[in-house]
Amino acid sequence: MSALNFPVLGNPTNDFTIPTLIIGNKNYSTWSLRAWLMLHGFGVNFKEMPIKLFHPSNQTTLQTFTPLGKVPVLLHGDKTVWDSMAIALYAEKYLITGNVWGNNPALAMSLISEMHTGFNALRSQMPMNIKARRKISPTADCLQDLERFEAIVQTCYQRVGQSKGYLLGEFSIVDVFYAPVIFRLKTYASYSGIALSESTMAYIATVLNHESVKLWQEQAVAETDFVIEDEAGDEITDLGND
Repeated sequence: MSALNFPVLGNPTNDFTIPTLIIGNKNYSTWSLRAWLMLHGFGVNFKEMPIKLFHPSNQTTLQTFTPLGKVPVLLHGDKTVWDSMAIALYAEKYLITGNVWGNNPALAMSLISEMHTGFNALRSQMPMNIKARRKISPTADCLQDLERFEAIVQTCYQRVGQSKGYLLGEFSIVDVFYAPVIFRLKTYASYSGIALSESTMAYIATVLNHESVKLWQEQAVAETDFVIEDEAGDEITDLGND
């Protein structure tokens, strides 16, 4: 996998025979993470086109490829696919060989749809910010979202066992869609007095140990862009042994 520099983004002569994924900042962009992890985590050979979130010129540039002007966008041959759910389903059908649904496809479809449309308070109050460690005061709605996430982890572990650590046995599309929650919890939970169950902590450790997740995190930490819109809460400067 290779990265293309931003100026080529609007070049209509690009050859997209190799799938090319337009993504935002890795430190902040949850939907970019989902699309990227769907491809990288399942061994798809693809290129990246990184852009900076909220940069004034990027809205027009993105609209070259999608009417929404948002990341992520997948370019493949003469096809353009936007929205992380659409990209994941397209990749499953046309780019990935093997099973992405774990050992319970019906449950997987339900869980990724729930994440795609729900958890709004968690998204709002705990924006992904991989490099940061922050303290927030979560509302009841946010805590309810976290309670639901923990219930999902517990239910999946009860159904399929915890031996491999992922929600549906092997690494699956469900882990792809819930990966940003893992980074959110790492950033905010312990510094905000949010206690997590042993099952949730085990799941966090499993996801963070996935090779693709580790690569994304490494690249996110190396970024220098600062997006004020995603800097929630109070910064923790004394990280101890974190």
